[in-house]
Amino acid sequence: MAGYLNRADRWQLFSEAWREELQALPSIAYLRMVEANNLRGEFKGWTKEARDQKLKGLARVINHFEPLSFQFTINRGEHFRVLTPSRLAVWEARTSPAALA
Repeated sequence: MAGYLNRADRWQLFSEAWREELQALPSIAYLRMVEANNLRGEFKGWTKEARDQKLKGLARVINHFEPLSFQFTINRGEHFRVLTPSRLAVWEARTSPAALA
């Protein structure tokens, strides 16, 4: 999981620039890197070169606005060991709106 942080006024400008780059030909509706990497979804039928050019344009938008980036990973084995179905049910029961009322 990864993301970016920035001030609200910068996000408005970023959103406009991002939308313009998405709509620039060849256009895509959204970016999912798994689709870009595998030339599927929005990138179905694209060449690697066209994909790379689109990604470079989107990267320029990100770099221009200089957001703070973050990322984290979760070990899947640990995740499933800790959140067994019975433990998950207990946690959900404790944090449900009814339990918090």
